Formats: sequence, structure tokens, C-alpha cells
Amino acid sequence: HLVAASILGMAPIGKALLYLATANTLAEKLKRFALRALSRGIEDKTIVPDDSLSTSLFELAANKDVDQYQREETYYTLAQLGNLEDLPKFQKLLKEKDFFWRAVGFRCVLRMDGQGQLKNALEVLGSSRNNFKKSEIEEIVARISAFPALLPKVRELLQRDNPFVLGVVIG
Repeated sequence: HLVAASILGMAPIGKALLYLATANTLAEKLKRFALRALSRGIEDKTIVPDDSLSTSLFELAANKDVDQYQREETYYTLAQLGNLEDLPKFQKLLKEKDFFWRAVGFRCVLRMDGQGQLKNALEVLGSSRNNFKKSEIEEIVARISAFPALLPKVRELLQRDNPFVLGVVIG
């Protein structure tokens, strides 16, 4: 029913879905479904969020008292908007200590502008390369390989002193 409502669209439905996604009295699962429906409406362009909706979503995403997966879904919803002015808010995630949030930030950057923003993300990742584990680097390299035009930049980053990175590239 929530997805059907998002297909109908319109600003009032977007606000209603956001209300459901943030209602303290509802189960976390229902809140996530409401957020997914909102994201679907934004992706299908049946819901065109205004500034207040975007602001509310960023507040939800930054609220560490909210369920981690709810926050993750919120960031993906925001990335779906594709507002490049919000890019620094996503790039900030790339510097988080927890890999989960760095991966969320990386996926958001790719979702927003794909290859156009990947170079910026690589530069942020390259500046903090020693914070990454082997599995994290493998995921990053796998995602980057989808953009052959950026492989020279990847090669440049991989010339650094990180044996895990070198192993992934050689493999």
C-alpha cells in the first residue's frame, strides 16, 4: 500500500511517508518500508521533494538514535535526489571510522552522479587509504572497475604503499 501511495505521488504523500518513516510509535520495519516507498516515489519522479523534505531527511540520516539501517535507507533516498550541492554531506561519510558508513557514502556518491563524482570519491579514499582493510579495498576496486575511463586514476592510487591494494590489483 505504501508503494502504491508513492506511485500516486504528490507532495502531501511524500510528507505522509516521511511522517510514517519518523513516527516513534511505529515498528522499525514499517518505518523502513515507508522510507523505501518514499525513495521509490522520488526515483520514479512521482514525488518531487521540496527543501523542507530534504532537510528532514538529512536530519533523520544524521540522527544516531535512529536504527542504523533506517539511516542507511535515508542516505540512499537523499542520494536518489541527485542534488550535487549535497555532495559534501555524502563525502563526509567517506571519512567515517566505521566501514559500513564509508561504504554507504561511496554508494551514495555513485548513485548521485556515477562516473562524474567517482574521481572525487577516489581522492577522498586515497587520502585515507591506510584506514581500509583488504575486504574494503576489494569492494572499492570492484565498484571502480565498472568505470574503465577511471582506471588510470585507480592505478595512480594503487601505487601507494598499501600491500592489500597491490594484491587486489594483481589478483
